[in-house]
Amino acid sequence: MNHSFLRLDTIKIQGQRTLIETDIIIEVQNYLTQKNLMVFPQSNIFLFNGNILERRLTEQFPKISDIDVSIHNAEEIIITIGERSAHSLWCINQEYESVFDEECYFADQDGILYARAPYFSGNIYLKLFILPQDIEDYIGMNINSQIDFDNLFDFLYELESDYSLRIERIYFDEFDDVRIKLARVGNTLYQNQDVFILYNSLDDYETILRNIRITLGFDKFKDTLRDRPQSLESIDVRFDGRIFYTFTPIENESD
Repeated sequence: MNHSFLRLDTIKIQGQRTLIETDIIIEVQNYLTQKNLMVFPQSNIFLFNGNILERRLTEQFPKISDIDVSIHNAEEIIITIGERSAHSLWCINQEYESVFDEECYFADQDGILYARAPYFSGNIYLKLFILPQDIEDYIGMNINSQIDFDNLFDFLYELESDYSLRIERIYFDEFDDVRIKLARVGNTLYQNQDVFILYNSLDDYETILRNIRITLGFDKFKDTLRDRPQSLESIDVRFDGRIFYTFTPIENESD
């Protein structure tokens, strides 16, 4: 059983794009050199367990979304990997000494946080901020367990495409309240200025969109937005049967 003729001694990695091949190979070799029953190495063709290796690699490299381990010609281990790709950027809403300290994570298309992200400025990614969680490690957390991931992004797409808005970032607050910070409404840009749409995530998105549409189409709102676009502060549709919007009072505006 310990004879070299029975050992799997070749490893082939395929499909990875950003994961470092040598890191994966080292992890595989560490597994293969472990002893089964304290006597025989896991590299023995009769003792090798591809399912265990798949689980081990998936735990070690969270960026792996799909993996298949197979044996070729009784001598070569072939590992085919599918990597998670960045769908959105989720950050922890807490106090930071510097914006460069923001703790953010990439999420894949299924809402799973799989890698720590570097600091991004500008509009490279839409940042979505969640409250701090009582967990040790955010990698592996599934956003879908708290937020209706697919419907959220359908809602955001419709909001931007149908209502001439551009979203800068989103905050998920306590009591299921959500703040959408706007970068633009119509032709008016809001730089270094907080303008929010507020809604409650327990409401259905169809109702939220309807109430936003009603507000944007309200004559008095449109007149004020046309005359004083930079004074817009918020559109609040969190309350059933009531819609609120606020503009900075004229007496508080600078020249």
